[in-house]
Amino acid sequence: MKWFRSLRYFGKEFLATIKTKSIVIPMLGLLVVPILYSGVYLVANWDPYSNVKNMPVAVVNEDKPVTFEGQEIAIGRELVENLHDNDSVQFHFVTKDEAERGLKENLYYLMIEIPEEMSQHATTILDPNPTPLELVYKENSSFNFLSGQISDKVVEKIKSEMSQKVTETYVEQMFSAIGQLAVGLDAASEGAGQLEDGLAQLGAGIDTFRSEINHQINEKTSGAGSLVDRLLEENKKKIDDTISKEIDQAINTHKAPLLDKLNEEIDAKSNEYSQVMREKVHTRIDEIVGENSDPANEKLHQEIDRAFDEYGVVVRQKLHQDLDAAYATHYDEALKAIEKQVDQSVLQSKPVAQAMMHNLIDQEMGKLDETLHKKIHEWIDTKVDELFDPIIKIVTDNQSKIASDLEKLGQDLEQFNKELTPEQQEKLASIREQVDAMMPDAKLALDPEQLIKLRDKMKQDLKKIADEELNAANKKLLKTVHAEADKRFESYFPMVRGIAQNLAKQKAEEMAPVLLAKAHMIADEVYRDKSKEVQNTAHTVLDEKWSSLQPEVVSKVHEQADQQIDRVQPEIVNQLHETANSKVEDLTPIVREKMHSLADMKLDEASKKLQHMIFTKMTELMEQVDKATATINGGFDQLKEGQQMLIDGGAELRDKLKEGAEKATQNPTDDTYQMVSKPVGSEKIDNHDVSTYGVGMAPYFLSLGFFVGALMFSIIFPMKETKLPAPNGFAWFLSKYGTMIIESMLQVLIACSVVLYVIGLTVTNVPMFFLVSIVTSLMFFAFIQFFVTAFGNVGRFIIIILLVLQLSATAGTFPIELTPEFFQMLHPFLPMTYTIRAYRGVVSLGDMSYVWQNISILLVFTIIPLICSMIYFTISDKIVKRKEANQEEKLTLS
Repeated sequence: MKWFRSLRYFGKEFLATIKTKSIVIPMLGLLVVPILYSGVYLVANWDPYSNVKNMPVAVVNEDKPVTFEGQEIAIGRELVENLHDNDSVQFHFVTKDEAERGLKENLYYLMIEIPEEMSQHATTILDPNPTPLELVYKENSSFNFLSGQISDKVVEKIKSEMSQKVTETYVEQMFSAIGQLAVGLDAASEGAGQLEDGLAQLGAGIDTFRSEINHQINEKTSGAGSLVDRLLEENKKKIDDTISKEIDQAINTHKAPLLDKLNEEIDAKSNEYSQVMREKVHTRIDEIVGENSDPANEKLHQEIDRAFDEYGVVVRQKLHQDLDAAYATHYDEALKAIEKQVDQSVLQSKPVAQAMMHNLIDQEMGKLDETLHKKIHEWIDTKVDELFDPIIKIVTDNQSKIASDLEKLGQDLEQFNKELTPEQQEKLASIREQVDAMMPDAKLALDPEQLIKLRDKMKQDLKKIADEELNAANKKLLKTVHAEADKRFESYFPMVRGIAQNLAKQKAEEMAPVLLAKAHMIADEVYRDKSKEVQNTAHTVLDEKWSSLQPEVVSKVHEQADQQIDRVQPEIVNQLHETANSKVEDLTPIVREKMHSLADMKLDEASKKLQHMIFTKMTELMEQVDKATATINGGFDQLKEGQQMLIDGGAELRDKLKEGAEKATQNPTDDTYQMVSKPVGSEKIDNHDVSTYGVGMAPYFLSLGFFVGALMFSIIFPMKETKLPAPNGFAWFLSKYGTMIIESMLQVLIACSVVLYVIGLTVTNVPMFFLVSIVTSLMFFAFIQFFVTAFGNVGRFIIIILLVLQLSATAGTFPIELTPEFFQMLHPFLPMTYTIRAYRGVVSLGDMSYVWQNISILLVFTIIPLICSMIYFTISDKIVKRKEANQEEKLTLS
């Protein structure tokens, strides 16, 4: 029944409201406020980045082409040609003066300058210290901030494309150089193989020569026993000549061919592998330089440090000697200057000192006067209390003794009178006369209260008299003291002046050694600082010189290596020839001598033991021949080992060169160059991406539009006043919020229809989009109803503050993490936070569970102010009815 009555009342109240033109016409006009507020923003900012191509940008090309290795390099010209075909922004190719003027006149948002040495810097890419290529750009962000952000992206894109192009060119040159290196390494490998083959042939020749020598020796020695026996029997002399002739003939026959073959092989192969060895030496030089460059540089730095440590003591001693010499030279002059300056300072400070003296006198006299006044007042209080306190006590205890005490008081006053000055005595006498005049009355009506008043009056009068006398005496005394101080000051000033000069001289003499020591100490500190600075500068210069001279030194080392190889190569060949000849020549006399000596020794044996001795000597002869053969074979083994080492080294050299040539052989393509210049790409995976700025900002603009629509409705709609009396608080509440619901539905219908079907906003779920808009609008109406109804204009102010906070703390534009901590703290407690999230869920994310989650939170934000409004209207209804009842009761009584 209550609900039915409330609904009937709402219908009547709504009809009465819409019949009021002053209310219904603004209500109808407010229906388009949300779409005006949000729609204008969406249309104006729907896709601003699609129009970036209309943003004017000035391009200034001051680059000068250069020729590098026979090829023209014009980075600036190529960049300008590429920008002519680039429509990302509106490029204007102008002079630097025109660009600067355009920036000042806000004709351009960005100026890109290609420096004069851009192409020149591109040629340094392979230098030890290349100069980077830099674009100079100037933004006009003061005219428009977002244009500055777009300008940064434009310049970054141009720089990226330019860097990729330069890198591709560099990589192409690098692969070309690697290809040339591979060809050289392959040729060197073939030369090393030929060297190996030549050394193998040399080994075969050595084996042939050794076999021939051994064969001849074995052949001659195998029949030596029988031949000796027979020849000894026939003719000793003939045997000796025959043996010597055969030995000499065999050796002389094979020695020359062996030497010729060795020398031919050495000459033939030395020319073939000399270039290979030369390249190997250069490679090893580069490796040694790479290994020892840093240690050598560090050693030079250590030498600089050692030199500074070694000569620093000498420099410091020289510095201290110069300080001592300057001190001795200028000491007397400085002393006189100090005395003169002190005397001038004393003369200049005389008026100030005199004024300070008088000021000090005034201060001290003031303190003395204050102390004196205080002491006299204390003394008067003490004396008067000593006089009156016993009397007051006696009067209090026994008033019968007052008369006698008063007489004693008179006597005490007489005694007190003697301690005062004559002037003070006169004052006191006048007081006593007054007291004496009062005595009869005091004796008749004296009580303790009267005595206390009398005591206080006496204290006051005595203090006043004492103050007057002290003030007069103080003025006279102060004047006298000032005059006497001036006289004394004038008399003592010349003495002070002399004392000051003597004191200054004395202090100067005392401080001079201290200042000299301080100067030495400062000199040490300055030396330490400057020495360290100079030392660091020396290290810096060394590093610069090392960087600049190292390539030159390495080049010189390569030249010296070539010269040494050219010089040493003939020596090596000659040495090989000499070694071969030396070995053959050394072995030949040994064999000849051994064989001749054995033959002569055997022939000289005694005849009677001739057969036995022949056998013995022949055995010894054979042993000697074996030893000689072993010696010859040992020499050949040494030659063979050396030849095998050369073969092994040549094989290793050939394999390494071949391996290097295979590794260095590449077949790069344009894709290879692009891969090296831009090795990392990116792939963007769609994740409910927002295509335009308007779609991204629609949740924010729609929330803001519905909030403003509800706020403006509260201004023209009576939030509490009704046309008809409300039957109860709920009906009153329903009549107001019910009208707001109708206004909200119409605002949502118009705004969402225009946004969807006129502006063209695409959403994932149209019904859910309308539902989110209805909940958002009703929630804002509920909030505004409560605050405006309950608090009036104060409530509207609170709503405005809430709106301002929501503009900054609901992540409508920037992520909430980019805002200050204060707004991040407010973020979860503001209702627009969840309206924006719900709109984003239905516009772009398509996650309905996420949408329902935020709608449930918005319903909480809606229900709470509705309950508060119902409570307010219920209480207000009871208050109104109570007032009406009271008025009726008053009318009835009257």
